[in-house]
Amino acid sequence: MSIIIGILAGIICGMGMGGGTLLIPMLVLFLGFDQLNAQSINLVAFLPTAIIALLIQIKSGLVQYKQVWPLALFGLVSAIGGAYLTQIIEPNILKTLFGVFLAGLGIWQLVEIFVNKKKQTLKPILKTKKRFSKNTKKLNWLFRIHIEIN
Repeated sequence: MSIIIGILAGIICGMGMGGGTLLIPMLVLFLGFDQLNAQSINLVAFLPTAIIALLIQIKSGLVQYKQVWPLALFGLVSAIGGAYLTQIIEPNILKTLFGVFLAGLGIWQLVEIFVNKKKQTLKPILKTKKRFSKNTKKLNWLFRIHIEIN
């Protein structure tokens, strides 16, 4: 079961959506970890998968550095506070807060798609500035989805 969970979390992380969104609930629900241990495992598992995904995204020319630096800086600072909060808040409360966060995120995504009627268009990934080797082209997605507001 750990292998299947790792594969699924890796795919989600590789797509840039955060493997912990899937990994943490699966560790808690299927493997019996408590919330704090699941979060810690997620942090360790995140590092290698994020590095590989980031390298592929950089090579594909998809990283917009001007937008990354403020997010990374403030994310780093607030991560310190978040790490300390996990030491103060009870695991059951953390589990509930994480579940509410995921449910809220899911509802927000559905509202964005159906209420605001965003359209999805496919644009070829090969229009990026960087050139790919033959093997990399086969491994990368041929199209990426862009959400645009009507």
